[in-house]
Amino acid sequence: MIWHIQINGLLVEDEQELREQIPADLLENESNHNSLIADILEAAQSGRPTEVINQWTEREPGIMSMLDFVQPPRVVPERMELSQRPLDAQLANMAAQGLMSGLEDHVMFLDDSGFMVINEENPPSLEDAGEITKRLFLVTEAAEKLDEFGKWQRGSFLDSCETVYGDNFSVSQFVELSEKNYNTTITCLNTYRAFRQGRFENLSFTHHKEAHYTKLPRLNLNEEDRLALMRRLMTISNHFQLSCAEQRKLFSYANNYGIDNISEVEDLIDFENEMDADEAISAGMVIDRTNLVDRITVQESNRNYLFKFQRQWYHHRGVLEALPNGATDVFCTDDWRKVNANGSDDDIPAWTQTGIPAEEPNN
Repeated sequence: MIWHIQINGLLVEDEQELREQIPADLLENESNHNSLIADILEAAQSGRPTEVINQWTEREPGIMSMLDFVQPPRVVPERMELSQRPLDAQLANMAAQGLMSGLEDHVMFLDDSGFMVINEENPPSLEDAGEITKRLFLVTEAAEKLDEFGKWQRGSFLDSCETVYGDNFSVSQFVELSEKNYNTTITCLNTYRAFRQGRFENLSFTHHKEAHYTKLPRLNLNEEDRLALMRRLMTISNHFQLSCAEQRKLFSYANNYGIDNISEVEDLIDFENEMDADEAISAGMVIDRTNLVDRITVQESNRNYLFKFQRQWYHHRGVLEALPNGATDVFCTDDWRKVNANGSDDDIPAWTQTGIPAEEPNN
């Protein structure tokens, strides 16, 4: 690939991993799934990837805010110049200096780059050098938390601006937004509004964002019931501090097996740790993260689909997502259900003979 594909900052190696990171139920319209995946892969091979996927900016803003294309790493020069990004350099420099309390005499900050090195005239002990190393790791952790807080902050402030100024306010009046920044801004605003009345402390902005944009089409819920179920699922995710990928499995479990099975899982979770661990496991309780993930992991088995594509009927054995974009009249012949464009399905009633069959004509 000319460009590397990143989803939420994580490198995606191939199409299979891309489909795992962007499952169909995360889209505004699940029927877009195969086309979107194909366009992302095509964009990674093109000279200008954002132009290839520009058509998805309005159609799938949530996914577009997660997506980024980065150039493969080049050979790093002997000295990296942070001066190209002065604000980043200043923040990193201030953070590093602030963490050196009590050890300032043992380090120096180079004027040309801002990088920290050991003061060779007054070097720290080996133990102190280890302590400095540990503190520097906190700079990275702080940057990640700043990014997290910044997204909520952006959503909160823009929501306030629109409340106060109405249509007179537009972000683009003040900031030149790239496509990625535009999508991220819209997502920050919508996610903040969705959780204005309460966020889950153990879950990241990405957890909240993905939950907000997940549709759960097979359950055929109205928006109020969908939001109520979403918060129930996030309560479980928050308690066990699930990763984003694990939370997606929880939502897929709800979508595939229904609300009754979520209620069953809730009943089996020992939130208060009232039972002995061995006793709880013997009783089939869900007592930890690993136990929960094992229960909710859904491996969709191959199914048989009959569908029409470009005026021709086809049979496919596999997963629904593998059907071509534009397939119509999709039927699952395993249980004879009609699959709708939004991913939901309807029962096909069995034919019941009515009347008296006509007599066969005499030859």
